[in-house]
Amino acid sequence: MAVEQINPFNRSLRETFDSNHDGVLKGAERTEFLRTVMGRLRQSTTVEVTNPSTIAPTVRVTPTHSSPTGPTTPASRLNHVTDFLTLRAADGRTLYSHLYPSYSAGDRAAVRQALQDRGYSHIYVYTVYEGDPAYGAGKLFNGYGSVSGFRQALQELGDDGLAPVLWLAPDDAPRFHRNSAEALPATWDRFIPMVDDVVSSYVMGLEMDEYWTRSEQERLGRHLDSLTASPIFVHYTAGEWEGAKSSWVDGLVYQYGFGMSEQEIGARTEQLVSRLHPLGKTFIAGEYAYRVPESEARRLGAAALRAGADGVGNGAYL
Repeated sequence: MAVEQINPFNRSLRETFDSNHDGVLKGAERTEFLRTVMGRLRQSTTVEVTNPSTIAPTVRVTPTHSSPTGPTTPASRLNHVTDFLTLRAADGRTLYSHLYPSYSAGDRAAVRQALQDRGYSHIYVYTVYEGDPAYGAGKLFNGYGSVSGFRQALQELGDDGLAPVLWLAPDDAPRFHRNSAEALPATWDRFIPMVDDVVSSYVMGLEMDEYWTRSEQERLGRHLDSLTASPIFVHYTAGEWEGAKSSWVDGLVYQYGFGMSEQEIGARTEQLVSRLHPLGKTFIAGEYAYRVPESEARRLGAAALRAGADGVGNGAYL
């Protein structure tokens, strides 16, 4: 059997494991992280850790058949198990999980705990935030301009068992997008190598069809793909998905729109999964709930998983 090094943030979340695939992880901390993540997969996969106290413990990952009510994915696993979570700080302020890098150490710990309490294994993190009417003024930040501190925030997420999914371009950011299509390749040349080992996957842009043409998306996507072995996801305005068929795209974080029923979520998920899975693309149920009770969001996410989604980004009962 082949034995190879697997970075739990990069290759293990990208590769399709067969029943005879072995990997070696260096260090007990990374082994424990992989065990935690894989233990939350709903398919489920069987994870066997041999000699976990050694320098290079062996981790055997064996896919098992999905349950009748659980998700069915090409790789027999879930990906992006998270939520755009809103929570209250101790002093009453509103915290948003995707604005994680902007918060104090105490607030960041509260965000991590809230995600873990719900059984989520990933966190969506913005690289740039210029303010958004949906989230109030908040503290603006730009990870491209302060890479060291930004990397530290990502590192502490991994250290606490949460896999960062990095959104590389925001919407509602006029300063950033004055020349983003031209400037980003050089920016990524410097930035991606500095954070890649602490990132699980990338979403190239939030609703990127709002500000980049299809040709710009293709050029940027191919360049990003040349810089990382991590999965690259795309995200569009509600209902859009065709760009996910591009060769450099690993998966789609799909925006359904809001106000849909569980039945509508399930039907749309089945439709898109049937189109994307044959192309080897991962389908993430990305956005389906806004300003509704969290229990409603989690019901909708669970409906998407039952219909075959490979993961959720807006909450789910797992």
